[in-house]
Amino acid sequence: MTTKAPEPAKDAGPGTGSLPAQPSTGATPAVAAPAPTPVAPKKTAPKPVKRGTEGPLVILCVLAVLVALGATGIAVYALDQAREATSRANEARDIAGRAVAPVPARPTTPPARPSASATPSPSRGPVFTPEVARQPLRVPPGDSPCASVYVNVDNMSFGTATGHDFYLTNCVGPLSVHVDRTSGAVPTANNPTPEVCSAQITAQTSTAELVLPVVNGLTFCLLTNKADAVAQNNPQRIAIVEVTDIAADNTVTLAVSTYRVPTTS
Repeated sequence: MTTKAPEPAKDAGPGTGSLPAQPSTGATPAVAAPAPTPVAPKKTAPKPVKRGTEGPLVILCVLAVLVALGATGIAVYALDQAREATSRANEARDIAGRAVAPVPARPTTPPARPSASATPSPSRGPVFTPEVARQPLRVPPGDSPCASVYVNVDNMSFGTATGHDFYLTNCVGPLSVHVDRTSGAVPTANNPTPEVCSAQITAQTSTAELVLPVVNGLTFCLLTNKADAVAQNNPQRIAIVEVTDIAADNTVTLAVSTYRVPTTS
């Protein structure tokens, strides 16, 4: 087999405006594009406010505030009215509840009437007319170691045996009081009333002489002798006698109250 040798390339003549072919040296490097320059945003100038428009805006704002205040006042008033209505409704309900509450039935058993044999209430007793109230009477000791000092409550005096009601003596033992010329005498508590004294004297059964030791606070009642009262033209009296002080020399201070006994027809 015969091999044909390749024919040499034909040289093309240079064309008009053509450049000779450059030998290739590899890939052509890419050239970076320049960064874009930032553009600042344009400022928009504020639109000028036209004169003559501020007044209506202020009026509208004031009206809006007034409307808001009025709405608030109306809301508060409505709330207050609602509270009052609720309170009245509660009161009406309470009154209605009390009105329909059941009334307790009355007992069918009639109350017991007082027995005909019941003790009647006591009638008012005699009225004693007050004369003197806790009048002090200072009674000195006797002139001798065994001496008696007589006391008369009708004239608030001492020393005379005639018309006396009681006497003080220390002849027998310590100083003592002897109530011997009365229509009755009893020891009693402090500050009794004449009614209490009269009841105690009336209740006693003994008419013997009343002898009591003289001590501070001793209190006794006596009813003056009726015969002596008639003879001396004196009213009969209730006397309340209290020992208030005893001195070292046996001087005794008494507080005497007297009440006139009412006369009986």
